[in-house]
Amino acid sequence: MSSNLLFIPLRKTVSLDFNQILNDVISKEYFQTADSFKDDILFFHNLREQVIDPIISTDDLTHLKKYFIHLNSLLLKFPIDLTSFSWYGTLSYNSTSPISITSIYWEIFNIIYNLGAFYSQLAILQLRNSEDSIKKSCLYFQYAAGCFQFILNYSFKLDNKLNFDLPLDFQIQSINVLKYTMLAQAQETFWQKAISNDLKDSIIARLASSVADFYKTSLEFTTKSDSFTSKWLDHLTAKQNHFLAVAQFRHSKMSCSQLNYGEQVSRLKLALNYSNQSLRKRGNLSSLVVSDLEGLNVVLKETLKIAERDNDLIYLKPVPDFNKLSEIVKIDMVKSLIIDELEKPISFLKIKSNDDDDDNNKINKINKINKINDSKNYGNLLFSSLLPYFIICTSQAYKERQQLFIKQKIVEPINSLNNILNRFLAERNLPSSIDLLINQPNLDDFQLPESLLDNIHEMKNLGGLQKLQSTLSDIKKLTLDSNHLIDGCKERLNIEKNEDDYLKSNYGLRYWTRPPSHVSSKDYWDKIQSLEDYLVQAKSGDQVILNSFLDIENDLKLLLNFDSNDLKKYIIKIISTTPPNSYHNSPMAIDSETLKTANSLKSLISQLISLKAERSSFLETVDIKNQQLTILPKIIQEYKRFQDTNSIETLHKLSENSSSNSDNIYDSNEELDEEKMNIFNKVYEKHISNFESDLNFFDQQKQKQNLIQEKIEVLNKKFIQKSDVYFQSSDKMKQGIFHRFELVYSNFMELITNFNEGINFYNDFIVNASNLLKNIDEYVYERRLEARELES
Repeated sequence: MSSNLLFIPLRKTVSLDFNQILNDVISKEYFQTADSFKDDILFFHNLREQVIDPIISTDDLTHLKKYFIHLNSLLLKFPIDLTSFSWYGTLSYNSTSPISITSIYWEIFNIIYNLGAFYSQLAILQLRNSEDSIKKSCLYFQYAAGCFQFILNYSFKLDNKLNFDLPLDFQIQSINVLKYTMLAQAQETFWQKAISNDLKDSIIARLASSVADFYKTSLEFTTKSDSFTSKWLDHLTAKQNHFLAVAQFRHSKMSCSQLNYGEQVSRLKLALNYSNQSLRKRGNLSSLVVSDLEGLNVVLKETLKIAERDNDLIYLKPVPDFNKLSEIVKIDMVKSLIIDELEKPISFLKIKSNDDDDDNNKINKINKINKINDSKNYGNLLFSSLLPYFIICTSQAYKERQQLFIKQKIVEPINSLNNILNRFLAERNLPSSIDLLINQPNLDDFQLPESLLDNIHEMKNLGGLQKLQSTLSDIKKLTLDSNHLIDGCKERLNIEKNEDDYLKSNYGLRYWTRPPSHVSSKDYWDKIQSLEDYLVQAKSGDQVILNSFLDIENDLKLLLNFDSNDLKKYIIKIISTTPPNSYHNSPMAIDSETLKTANSLKSLISQLISLKAERSSFLETVDIKNQQLTILPKIIQEYKRFQDTNSIETLHKLSENSSSNSDNIYDSNEELDEEKMNIFNKVYEKHISNFESDLNFFDQQKQKQNLIQEKIEVLNKKFIQKSDVYFQSSDKMKQGIFHRFELVYSNFMELITNFNEGINFYNDFIVNASNLLKNIDEYVYERRLEARELES
């Protein structure tokens, strides 16, 4: 493509089997069959194939726009990480390896880029031998600039939605080089039109000055980008100097006509200086560019020679220094023009009626709501009857929220009640002290209390000692991971500070004008301090839990590793250390009053313990209810209602707000009001009210437990007074041991709860610390870019 202007090469990609990709994702992630959408799948597959290796023509430009529009419509229905897209760069030296990123956004970026490249090549292909072709070329360059401007807008509006870093070709500096190069060439074609229309020298000079300024801006951005070859840079440099020379040359003509012969000579000299600079690297320029430069250079030399001779011999006007010359005020006649297809792609798609849908009035109503742009035919909205992926994600999010609600409002409070119950009994050595009194056997007939055996069985079912040890190990690892993340945050900020201090000392405060690190990073340090405070508190709590575990570890080994016979022998061995005459006496007969008190107390304890079984059964029922009570149908119903009364772009906003609570990526005058943003929250609130009756269960259980515990407290004091006389020293020894084991059980149950809370705390902490680390990495990267700009 021979021209004295630059065109942007199209980025290259590889073919993808979207028939397979879309079939797989619908089959895996959705509640619908892929066969229902086989026509749409094939259409989209063929559409992408058409844009892989396009021919520079208006037909293929339409294909590219059409693919972009339908690609954007996928965001309404499919996950962002639909598949991996691979694209080759075409600007820098290193463009032999593709960049593969699993994100629809990456594909969209590349298609926008190629639209800009396409317009740049269409502009070059215009012959520019007529006013119409020059106008069309100028318009195409402005459309190209608009595409690159849209990339900047798009990346800004996506902000933190991107889960990948854009490569160098798409960094702000690189895209600005392309944008301003296109604007420079658009202005250059307008300048060419002005020459062909034989406009005044003053206007042509101002137009040329504007061309040079656009090239200058483009060059300034190249110093901050590594994406461009030396050939590209030399072209921009030559063009800038060429049009600076043109502007001075045209202004010198105006000076001559105004009899300012000294100024004429000065401007011609300045023009020749610029012209000579433009030819310094002629070997790296195209032949057409060199021809333009050399042609102007010859004219300048001849004109300057005549002007100097005339002024020296005839006019004798003083020749002012270059810095005394007035500035040529530029006229910008071009700007970035963003095509409608980029700004509102969804508005170009119609909602189609299904074969089994005879409600055409409804379809027409939806098309009217969407303000369908009928000026161009880009087809129907694909996958219109497919349930949007964000609805599935929203439903899943509410399901997790429902599970968290049940855990926090029902399960954990009930477990807390059980822990209070266990400790209440353990601290009063119940019911083992009753068993000891009523049975009172000699050591030869001694049996372990049923309550102790039940406790041992329950602890084993919960994982026993191994469960506590493994959880302790997990917490220790999570603690280390948490500290490493915090250390990583501080290390990155310190590295950035050292870099800033070094550069500041090199360039001095006069040039290093940006805020110092301790100011710009203050918010990050505050967040780090807050996280460290949480860790200190957690460490203190972990130590308390660890001490509690160490206190019962040996007894747990005894209870959980010994079988019942070994445990019984262990207890007998301890009791046998008492003087023989203190435990071989025959048991005393228990009076009826004491026995009645013991039996009444035992009955109350049974009532209290039965509450645990009642709660266990209740939690199983709640779990079944939780599994059966799904919110998805209600979300779908609400979405369909919303869909009937709102535009597709509003639906897109809804999906963005539902998935990431952020603004829409498209410019739109239609803002989501609070009611629209919260429609699913209202559905959830109504849905979760189904568990209100279950919340009452906790209050009822708490009331029951408190009432029984109060009765036990009164009766137990009476029992202790009456039973003490009957216990021999061996019984009291057993009573002490069983009391110890009751406390071990109670502490074990509390540790299980505390350990789970600890694991949850550190998992949440790591998520927050990881997000902070990511934000700090972005901050450091931005500071380095900022430093490069200051250095340049």
